[in-house]
Amino acid sequence: MSSTLCFIYYRKRHNRYREQILRALRDSESDEDTSNDNDNDNDSDDDDDEEVIEKFIESPEYIDPGFLPNDVVLVIEDKQLYVNKDLLESSSPVFEAWLKKEWQTEKGTENGKIELSFPGKNFVDMRAFFKCLLPVFSDKVTDENLDTVLPLADEYQTENLLLECIEVIRERVESVYKTDTYIPPSRIVTYVRWVEQFKLNAIRECVVKLAAVIENEDLENAPDYYTVGTLIQLEVAKTRSKLLKDLFVSTPTDAERKISRLQVPRHDKYMSEWKQNVSNLLQYAVDHIGDLKPQLSNFSATPPVLTKNQTRSAGFGKLRPVGIVLNPPQSVVPSFSFEDPISQNMSDLFACISVSDRIDLHDIYNKCIEKLNVENISKGNFQKQWSKHYTGNKIELSNMGRHVLSMYKCTCK
Repeated sequence: MSSTLCFIYYRKRHNRYREQILRALRDSESDEDTSNDNDNDNDSDDDDDEEVIEKFIESPEYIDPGFLPNDVVLVIEDKQLYVNKDLLESSSPVFEAWLKKEWQTEKGTENGKIELSFPGKNFVDMRAFFKCLLPVFSDKVTDENLDTVLPLADEYQTENLLLECIEVIRERVESVYKTDTYIPPSRIVTYVRWVEQFKLNAIRECVVKLAAVIENEDLENAPDYYTVGTLIQLEVAKTRSKLLKDLFVSTPTDAERKISRLQVPRHDKYMSEWKQNVSNLLQYAVDHIGDLKPQLSNFSATPPVLTKNQTRSAGFGKLRPVGIVLNPPQSVVPSFSFEDPISQNMSDLFACISVSDRIDLHDIYNKCIEKLNVENISKGNFQKQWSKHYTGNKIELSNMGRHVLSMYKCTCK
C-alpha cells in the first residue's frame, strides 16, 4: 500500500475512532451526570465534547488510530503500537534491518505479526517520535518536541526526520534576525550541544554565530554548558571577538552597512551594550542633521543657457555652462533634465531610519519621522528619494510603505 493510500485510510479510521471515543466516554457517565448535561445548551455540549476528546487524546492511554492493528507490533513499556511494515522499513535503515528475517531474534505474535521490543524506552516519547516519523500522521517537528524527537531520529538514523529537525533549528535561529524573537542562553547552549553531539554541520555556523552574540558569562551560567566541548567553545569565542571588531561604527551610514552585512538580532536582550552605543550615535546624528532639502551648489534653480556662439564653439557633446543669457533664441536652447540629488543630510536620516527600525530603537525612529514632517517633506517626495537611495535593496524597499504610514500617523506638526 502506498504512503498516500495509507494516509487516506488512517485518516478515515481516525474520524471513526474519535466518534467511538466520544460514545464510550458518554456511556461511562452516570445517569445523574447525563441528566445534568441535558440542562445545558447544545453549543455548550459540543464544546465540552471536543474538550473531553482532546484531553483524552493527550493522555498516555490514548492510542491514535494510526497505531491500530497492523502488521508490525511495537512493544514499549508493556504497551503496544501497531504500524505498517513498509512505512517503517522505508523510514530508517535500522528498522529495515530489524524487520529482515535474518535479523529477527524474537518470535512473531500468534497471529503472524512481527513484534519489535524497545526495552528502556519511554512510551510517550516513542509515540511522539513515530507520529513525526510516519506519513500517516500529521504531526510535525517543532522546537517544543525537538528534545524528544532529535535524539531518537539520530539513534535510528531516520534521515528525513533529521533533516526536518535541522530545518526547525535553522528557522528558529534565523528568526532572531527577522523578528523580535528571544531565545534564552540555556536553549542556545542546547543547540550548540546538539550540533556537536549529533554532528549537525549544516547549521553549525549559524548556531555558533548566535551563541557568539550572547555574553560569555550568560553562556557559562547555562546548566548544560559544562557538557559543551572545548573546541566548539573556542569557536564561539573567536566568532564573538571577530564580530565585535567588525561592528565598530562611527557614523549612521556605517552602522547601517554593517548591520545589513553582519546581521544583528532584533531583540533588545541581544548585544544590549552595543545597541546602546549605536542609539547614542543615532541620537546625536538626528539632533544635528540640518536642512533635508538638496543643496544645488553646482546648479542654479534655472538651467543655464548658452549663447549661439558658445554652442557652436563647444559642440553639443561638450557643453559647459559659462554664462547665462536672458531670452536666448529658442532654436539654440539645449534640453536639460535635472533631478534633485539626495542631500547628505537626507542620506544620514535614511540611515538613522533604517538602523533604528532594524534593531527596534523606537524613540530614535519616531524622531526621524518627526524630522521629515517638520521639514515639510511630502510623502511622495519621501517615496521618490527612498526608492532612488535604496535601488536594488529589496528589504528597504519593502519597508518604505510602513515608513510612509508612520509619517501619516505622526502628529508632531
